[in-house]
Amino acid sequence: MHGFEKRRAFVVSKLPEGTYWKTDEEEYNVQIHCTKGLVCTISEIFSDWTKVADGVDPTKNEKILIFKKNTKEKDFNKMLNKISTHQTINLKEVK
Repeated sequence: MHGFEKRRAFVVSKLPEGTYWKTDEEEYNVQIHCTKGLVCTISEIFSDWTKVADGVDPTKNEKILIFKKNTKEKDFNKMLNKISTHQTINLKEVK
């Protein structure tokens, strides 16, 4: 995971929102909604993930980014802890 410490200085009035889900034994997907100005920051945070889709939600004027990665559960949980600790993205699990 890259970008947490370097990008901690960005200031937003509302944290980007996102969801995550596990698709296979070790495959995770993350979907993030953010302003257009934060796309580079989010892309940097998920730079070691594969971006599988992006789009726009015109009702909220937000970008939607979807990433996936094959990783062990313990490594994914470490990433979630970093995101939570650094208050970078408000991520919730899809159940």
